[in-house]
This record gives sequence, structure tokens and C-alpha cells, in this order.
Amino acid sequence: MDSKTWIIVILTIVFVGCYVAALFGWQAAPNDKIVTSVTPIISVIIGYYFGRLPSEKTEDSLKKQVDKKSEEADAARNAQRDAELHGADLARKIRDAVAALSASAPKAAVNELALTLSGGGTEVAQPDTIRNATVAALKILQS
Repeated sequence: MDSKTWIIVILTIVFVGCYVAALFGWQAAPNDKIVTSVTPIISVIIGYYFGRLPSEKTEDSLKKQVDKKSEEADAARNAQRDAELHGADLARKIRDAVAALSASAPKAAVNELALTLSGGGTEVAQPDTIRNATVAALKILQS
């Protein structure tokens, strides 16, 4: 606890002790007009600070929760951005690999490329051309 809290606790103990002593007759109750008019003010101040302590703890815990949620949101945004960048990179690699494989069979349509390269299409590519295109596609996909 901080010093403000300790001071309020000590003052409260002193005032409660005085009231208990007056209640049991160990000390004469003050009849002084100033003391009786200051007592409610002191009670309000003590009540305010004791009411304030739980609200400060609640406020601190809520701030921590907000900070945690903010960090989680930042992590999610970073993960999304990384996934988008990775997806764009993969799309580029696939495009380049298709282009490298298409170079071995330039007249074949992209959707018939696998059939053409395997020898089942109308236009059959040369084995050396297929090998070179495959090596180029693998290098693109491994980069």
C-alpha cells in the first residue's frame, strides 16, 4: 500500500478508537461545538477514501485487461499482415512456376499443362525442355 492509504488507515483507527472509548465510557464524550461539527466532515473524508480504494483497484485491473486485449489485437493484426504477405509471396511463386512450366509447352493452355507435360496432350514437349522447365519451377517454389 502507498503512504496515502497508510495515513487514512491510521487516522481511521485513531478515530474509531476514540469513538469506542467514548461509547464504553473510558473517555468523556466531547461536548465542544467545534469537535461535534468537525466529526461528520472527518467521517465523510474517511468514507470517501475507503470507498476510493476498491475503485482504484478495479480501475487498475480494467486498465490491465484493456492493455492485454490491445496487445492481443496487435498480435492478431500482425499475424494477419504476415499471412497476407506470405500468401502474396506464394501466389507469385505459383505464377512464376506456371510460367516456367508453360515455357516448355507454349501452345498448351494452362489448364492442360500437366497433361501436355506428361505426354498425354496433343503437343508433346521434348524431355530436355520438360526437365529444364521442371528444374526452373522447383527452384522458384523453393525460393
